[in-house]
Amino acid sequence: MMKCIVPLSSGPEALGCAEYLQTDTHLENFDGYDFMDFGASKGGSLRWASKIFGGKGIGVDISQKKIDQLRASGGEAFLGDVTKLNLPVGTFRYATMIDFLEHLPNRATGLSALGQAISASRDFVFVKGPNFDDLDYLHGLGLKKYFADWHGHKWHHTVAEFDDYLKGTGLRYCIVESDRMTDSSNPKLLPLAAARDRGPYDPATDLPKPHCKFRKPIYSVLTVIVAIAPTADLTELFAQSQRMRVRVAGGKA
Repeated sequence: MMKCIVPLSSGPEALGCAEYLQTDTHLENFDGYDFMDFGASKGGSLRWASKIFGGKGIGVDISQKKIDQLRASGGEAFLGDVTKLNLPVGTFRYATMIDFLEHLPNRATGLSALGQAISASRDFVFVKGPNFDDLDYLHGLGLKKYFADWHGHKWHHTVAEFDDYLKGTGLRYCIVESDRMTDSSNPKLLPLAAARDRGPYDPATDLPKPHCKFRKPIYSVLTVIVAIAPTADLTELFAQSQRMRVRVAGGKA
């Protein structure tokens, strides 16, 4: 089950972003690349985007070890800090940010990176990751989303934060919450006392958790798609993204 928060918002088609310094200068240009995958890790999201949206992609990641692993698997990427890039406007047809933004230190940094992806894209930007909404509601029930208690997940981005930011760009966009959890039995929910940096609930080893049904919709996945080109079809782009599952809220390949 899913919920589309913002079906459409129309307006201008351009967005500026702050100036950044590129951290890996071995690439003189990005000719021949259709898209960039921000936070590409070992290449799983890069391969997924190419299969779903098409084209040849290049990844960027801050970890040299992950870049080496990505390249060893046949992918292309460069070492870079996404907060210090200087990508020309409209460099790529599109950009992807999958299981990435939550790893940035705070809202300001995350939204700056999103703005940079928008500026560097001509058609659209696709964002997908964990849904951090309703954490206080769950805490009141003695529960937590397991991925919301990871040391590596620093920015707990919400629907409202994306909506507020994107309204200011004048671009069309959609925000979709999916993978609804109707009660506390969902394995993505842990008791509050569970240790940090954990995976899904395991009844064989975990402490018991409260049993309750939720009085409001609770979701574990958040998708944001920003249309830059007038021809970009938000509904079709979201439908395309559902044709092959991409792992979210549990790390990246």
